[in-house]
Amino acid sequence: MTCLRYRALVALIGVLASVPGCRDRKDEPASRIDTAAMASSSLSSAPPALAKRADGLFTSWNGEDPTAVAAYFSDSAVVHASDSTYTGRSEIRDRWLANELPRMSRLSVADRQFSGTTAAMTESGKFHFTFTAPKTAPVARTGSYTTTWARQGSEWKVTFMTIIPDLAPPSTLGSGT
Repeated sequence: MTCLRYRALVALIGVLASVPGCRDRKDEPASRIDTAAMASSSLSSAPPALAKRADGLFTSWNGEDPTAVAAYFSDSAVVHASDSTYTGRSEIRDRWLANELPRMSRLSVADRQFSGTTAAMTESGKFHFTFTAPKTAPVARTGSYTTTWARQGSEWKVTFMTIIPDLAPPSTLGSGT
């Protein structure tokens, strides 16, 4: 039971290592991608609108409302967390967030870095949160994440997220509970 809970938790932290740009323009033929324009507009820090949006995403994680968190994801977003993949905003909300948000608290992020273009950016960093499974003591969880953001109209949306947990504390490895 602990293993399942841990995997679900890992999936939730999604907030997040993808290869920059591998999902940003997946449906666009390679011949239509202007690499010269991408290089000339390359950024190493988040534009103010994206920085505000990214901060809002992390704030919403602590609110226990799956719909509020899911609103930051595109309709076709993909989340890789542990050995699970969630595709589409509805699946992310219903299968991942609805199960895990109530068990998480005190999510914080650090060492955030942004890179990319004015149309798509990759955010990476470290996370820390408290995970509380039913009838168990709270456990601190840490790891790293990568999130790909893409501008959709006037709004930034998460299109891809990978969450990589640090190794589970020794007391929970192989416990089977």
